Amino acid sequence: MENRKAMAFLAEELLLQKSGDSADRIGATLYRSKINLTPHQIRAALFAFHSPVSKGVMLCDEVGLGKTIEAGIIMAQYWLEQKRNILVISPAPLVRQWMSELEDKFSLPCTILDTKSYMELTRKGYTNPFNDTKSVKIVTINFASKMHSEIKASDIDLVVIDEAHKLRNVHNPSNVIANNILDGISSFKKVLLTATPLQNNLMELYGLSMLIDDGIFGDKDYFKYRYIKNYEENKQELSERLNLYIERTLRKQVEKYVKYSKRITHTFSYTPTDEEQELYDKITELIHSNPSLGTGRSQTALTSLILRKLLSSSTAAVLGTLKTIRDRISNTLSTGNNADYEDLIESLDEDSEFDDEDEDETYLSETIDNEKLLQELKVIDECISIAETIKVDNKSLKLLEALNYLFSQTDENRKKKILIFTESRRTQDYLAGFLRNHGINKIVLFNGSNDNPEAKEIYDKWLNENSESAKQNSKSTNIRSALLEYFKNDAEVMIATEAGAEGLNIQFCSMVVNYDLPWNPQRIEQRIGRCHRFGQKNDVIVINFLNENNQIDNRVYELLSNKFLLFDDVFGSSDEVLGSLDDDNNFERKIFEIYRQCRTPEEINKAFDDLQETYKADISNEMKKTKELLLENFDQDLQKVFDGIMDAAESYIRAYEYNFLRLCQYALNDAASFKGFSFYLSDNNLGIPQGKYIISSNEREEINIFDNDVNGTKIIDYCRNVNGYNMGSEFDLTGYKYKIGELEKYIGQKGVIIVGKSSVESFENSEELIVSARLEDGTYLNPETTRKLFRLRSSEVDLGRCDDNIYSMLHSDFEAASNAFINATAEKNNKLLAEETAKVNQWANDKISGIQLEVEQLRERRKTLQHELDYSTDSQQKIEITGEISKISKKIKSLWLELAENEDQIEDMRMRIIGKLKKESLKNTKSGELFTLEFTIR
Repeated sequence: MENRKAMAFLAEELLLQKSGDSADRIGATLYRSKINLTPHQIRAALFAFHSPVSKGVMLCDEVGLGKTIEAGIIMAQYWLEQKRNILVISPAPLVRQWMSELEDKFSLPCTILDTKSYMELTRKGYTNPFNDTKSVKIVTINFASKMHSEIKASDIDLVVIDEAHKLRNVHNPSNVIANNILDGISSFKKVLLTATPLQNNLMELYGLSMLIDDGIFGDKDYFKYRYIKNYEENKQELSERLNLYIERTLRKQVEKYVKYSKRITHTFSYTPTDEEQELYDKITELIHSNPSLGTGRSQTALTSLILRKLLSSSTAAVLGTLKTIRDRISNTLSTGNNADYEDLIESLDEDSEFDDEDEDETYLSETIDNEKLLQELKVIDECISIAETIKVDNKSLKLLEALNYLFSQTDENRKKKILIFTESRRTQDYLAGFLRNHGINKIVLFNGSNDNPEAKEIYDKWLNENSESAKQNSKSTNIRSALLEYFKNDAEVMIATEAGAEGLNIQFCSMVVNYDLPWNPQRIEQRIGRCHRFGQKNDVIVINFLNENNQIDNRVYELLSNKFLLFDDVFGSSDEVLGSLDDDNNFERKIFEIYRQCRTPEEINKAFDDLQETYKADISNEMKKTKELLLENFDQDLQKVFDGIMDAAESYIRAYEYNFLRLCQYALNDAASFKGFSFYLSDNNLGIPQGKYIISSNEREEINIFDNDVNGTKIIDYCRNVNGYNMGSEFDLTGYKYKIGELEKYIGQKGVIIVGKSSVESFENSEELIVSARLEDGTYLNPETTRKLFRLRSSEVDLGRCDDNIYSMLHSDFEAASNAFINATAEKNNKLLAEETAKVNQWANDKISGIQLEVEQLRERRKTLQHELDYSTDSQQKIEITGEISKISKKIKSLWLELAENEDQIEDMRMRIIGKLKKESLKNTKSGELFTLEFTIR
């Protein structure tokens, strides 16, 4: 059995808290996570740790390069360092994806906080649920805005904002949501994620900088003057300031490490039957009539939008919705009470992906118009009657043709796996029955609730086989895992709703069918992105359906494919495309307005020509050049940097997993049978559940010992305990597979090692394991050589105590090494202090220069007015000019007084900030010896 103190050394090494932005800072996190290492993601995460003093960074990699993974590394490292009050703010459609990614890849427990779950936590005794440190909290942008006061009152360690460009106009006070969020998070450390930090103008960068820290640029008007009006003269300065908090990598820079597959698109056109066309025409006329549908609201756009989109999905979907609306209208007519609008929306199709957050129509309760309702009811009854005669849609017949084509494309590389997307739960059920009736039986359904009998049966079977791992996640998460595993191993077709498939990673599938195509380009990208992502080895085939009789559908598809390039043979849509659409998130509504208002082919074509013109220049060439200059790094040595990062990370991980293997072998002893880097564990005294575990970070299919944070920690804690243990160690150099020349000359000699720890509490806490070693004859061993001893296998021997003089020298060695570590930390802190002081000085100069600029502009205006006054012959005009000159002079005087006062205030603030930084620079230091170890080498 290995020597206990040697094991204690390895355990202490694994637990060391590192500071700074080197790869070993996040090495343990990389080892524990389930990600394929790529250098740009590691580099981005390290960038976030560069300055512990700054309030945050912005990670801006191009679309498809894994900003979620970068943020996940950062959050997992915070979690490892016991900074566990973490908040993720995300657009609503992505919250489940965040939960899935963080739980699956980083084993981070997560909670989606919304009104319901927030109230549940308060009922359980949480004064402020935003202070919960048991899980990462994930909220929507709207919920974060609503709860900004509660967020502000919490003690959050880190805030991650996804799609941060949605808040880029925070510098405009009228943007209530963005300003609420800014108020809530201003004092916390932030990581902003966006592929499009700059789309149309430089003020967007100013707004995003405010989200990170309002001390980056001091004055809005001065920013405009210096960096927009006088851009050419100051662009290099702006670039240097931005580079302090923006990190961006391009696809072409990482082609060596990331292999991209292509997209291959096929369109299957179909013609509706006469009955389907009649149903379409009647519902279109209903929508054109601006129906109230029994809600007491005229022009209920969202309800009509849902009805229209379900009509494009399937007859089954629209039939169920029509019956729901009919019941609501009948109830309104019989009771005289308007139906609840929100309840109606929720009941139309419970799993459809329709978002009413942007609903900007304001309604008052209206008098019920019985005559109008009766007419609507008549039309709806006629539509129901037609729909009930349609047993099979022509579109579903075309689906059979598409599936047969896709099955013909499978081979030993491309698995027989097809993912079908629909926006409707009713369509999902209809398609499942239809396909089974036509001999396609290996089907699994996936939606927001996953509560059908087949899902329950699949889950029960999965639970019997995964009872231990299931304890680590919620039931809903486990059901999703069970269904996904079933699709991977058994089923050939997964029919998924958009709400259900959020966050799924399905790289083993490379065929996607958009049975009904969303009008929202982001949602299309997210759908295809379930399969077309890191780890996809095949080109992804994307099938879309097109109604030949529907002129609007044809023009929508033309816009999506030709203009927005959603189905191009690239990894994903370009930043420019998706960024331009974010400038107007009502794109989907614009399409619907064409449906609602345009009736003739000429009107439809004119409307689409106008819409296409809107997006003609997604981003100007001039802005593209500006973006490249300010945000993109074309350093010729970047590949060397990437190679160095990979080498450092992989070296650390290899050492970590080898040392942890030794700890497991020691701690678990006879309770585990090892095979390479995996082992089967039976009953043991550490209370770790029985089962198969792996240690290697390269084997991701089995249960990693660190999937449960508790199990790995139990092993490390057990090995750290050396109380009352005094046996010496014989290190086996002859049995080591590598040559360590500097140790060979000490074979057979005896010595002593003192192992201790030094820690510094500063901007960040940092620890160092100090080793001091001497041979029995007093020969000094340098720390690098001493550390290599612990690479060797060891055994317990009784070596006795060396001469007291040796221990005295070792204590002095230890003290000197500890002081050297503390001094090195102080030097690093001084460098950080100098960087932050420079930032503060720039901010102070901005504030002062802003006032001086306003004074200069007023002086120029006064000079112009004085010139007009000198040449004016109109007495009334002279009076008016004189009055304006007087006002300007008073304003200038006021500004000079304000400048003098502000200079004092700014200087005081500057000194307070710098003083606080100096105070934090080296708050506390501590050093102590852990144990001594007598040793010999053989």
